[in-house]
Amino acid sequence: MTYEVLVADVAKATLATAPAAAKAAFERKRRQLLTDPHDAGRYVEKEDRYYGDMGEHGIVCYTIHDSVVRVVIWRVQFS
Repeated sequence: MTYEVLVADVAKATLATAPAAAKAAFERKRRQLLTDPHDAGRYVEKEDRYYGDMGEHGIVCYTIHDSVVRVVIWRVQFS
């Protein structure tokens, strides 16, 4: 199953100013979220969000909506 991946405006703004290597790391994570979002990050129950590691480049914060086969990326934080 392929998920739709949406990127919130705040995350888009962060991506717009990121260096090329960080954007490439984000794109790799985004592709992983398309097919396997549950295993692409660590679930934090208290926040009801997932955090996906992008190695030395940072993390993405996202939610999964299985009922509509959608992932929403709320925040991107680059190191």
